Amino acid sequence: MSFRGVWIAAKDGQGKQQLLFSRKYPTVERRYNLIHGRTSDAALPDDNLIIKSVFEKLQIGRKTEEFVEKYDGCQQSKGEPVLKLDINGEILWPVIGIQKFNLIFICACLVEKKEFDSETPLVEIPAISIGYALIHNISEFLQLVPADSNVQIASQTEELGMLLKVLMPFGTPTDTNLNIMKSYLIEKDIGWLPKYRLSAWRPMAGTKTRNQLYFTIQEQVNAAIYSDPEKTVYKDMCRVYGTISCKADIEGVPEVSLNLSSKPNIHFAFHPCLQWVDIASSGRSGSLGNSSPNFYQALEQVPVSRSVCFTPPQEVFPLCHMNGDSKHPVKGVYEVKIEGEVTHFQMQLCLSEEVKNSFEYFEVHVPFFHRGPINKWEFSNNWGTVLVPPEKRKLVWSVGQKFPKTLKTSLHATVLFASQAPTSEHSQFKEDPFCHGLNTYIQLFFKSTSASLSGIGIDPKLIKVSPSTSPKVYVVKDLVSSDYKIWNKHGDALVAFPPTL
Repeated sequence: MSFRGVWIAAKDGQGKQQLLFSRKYPTVERRYNLIHGRTSDAALPDDNLIIKSVFEKLQIGRKTEEFVEKYDGCQQSKGEPVLKLDINGEILWPVIGIQKFNLIFICACLVEKKEFDSETPLVEIPAISIGYALIHNISEFLQLVPADSNVQIASQTEELGMLLKVLMPFGTPTDTNLNIMKSYLIEKDIGWLPKYRLSAWRPMAGTKTRNQLYFTIQEQVNAAIYSDPEKTVYKDMCRVYGTISCKADIEGVPEVSLNLSSKPNIHFAFHPCLQWVDIASSGRSGSLGNSSPNFYQALEQVPVSRSVCFTPPQEVFPLCHMNGDSKHPVKGVYEVKIEGEVTHFQMQLCLSEEVKNSFEYFEVHVPFFHRGPINKWEFSNNWGTVLVPPEKRKLVWSVGQKFPKTLKTSLHATVLFASQAPTSEHSQFKEDPFCHGLNTYIQLFFKSTSASLSGIGIDPKLIKVSPSTSPKVYVVKDLVSSDYKIWNKHGDALVAFPPTL
């Protein structure tokens, strides 16, 4: 699992490729020549040729409006991020290239078997997965911010080069997580020896810690509301999904046990560091995993409790991913009527009583597709504020941080559009080809740190750590709308049909 070279490149203000970092390994190149029977010790191609070929392969800087057969044709198979480069008739494979923070991170892997070629399943070549992790961790190690990444990279490539000399001296990494290895090299004791068996998830145990546990429960909700019971083809949908992230700042190699509660229809996929999970529920049998349309019409909802034990890595990691059906946190009706050049619309929103009436923000965006900019408008609302952005292609209704005590609010508006004008290339507004006339929707954007649709909960008092210690436990929750739409009651809507078995 060695690498022939590592590069970092960027695109400058004039649209030209710019090499920011390069590290080649002649010893690995020598092994490559011996494996593949080369008589000459030919080195890798010039850095600029490699960067140019990767930019062309990833189509960086190409105008996507133009159809090019070799990029856009149906016969072309996409293999990114694993690339096969043709440089002046010389094939360079496999090369891994990813674009992140306006930079391109590249590494060339060593294939240690002569019979392997580009048709070989990638899972059989370990260097590819290790290389993918390596360049991802290099980007995280640099701690870049997208806005000024090119400025920061100049001051950090020198440190990266010094660290790679220690952690990857001959092209074979001792660990792909550069942050952990850097911390270990700075703080390690020369006479340090492990007193306990190390976990594969936690290779270094000699760093100082604050004895703290952090859990972040991030939920996102997708919903589609049609508000038309007469059209049986349209079924209102609401689905919640998300991640529970964990950061264990605890000394040694701890085992963490906790109770994870949730609603019975929430499904989980756990991180491989999980040692065991024990599911315990009481009440109605068969409730676990039930996500039928009439599920929430049941008289009671029996929560499910899971006892979870895991050995956490040292960095922030996703303890589990979850998803499941849910009730709508906000119901609503949207109605649009067109009379000549004038468009009338009204909407009513109702917050569910099961959701806490507290938000960081709650906005309703009313886009108008395939029409000119808004020329005149009149509106009346009983809550919040309404504004028209400078682009004048939509209305934004800011409900605020709370709904009224009735948990219901409404907006009525009349809009007159100017003549149709072509959309500017620099405009952030993009036309939806489906949304002509009455085929339109409103979109809800909200965030709450108090609500939970999945019912997921972690009780800090029931968390146990072995060897015995009492860490401070922090649990943070976020509920964010992802794609929450209410379609016009009098128009058609996009709908997905389940497959027929």
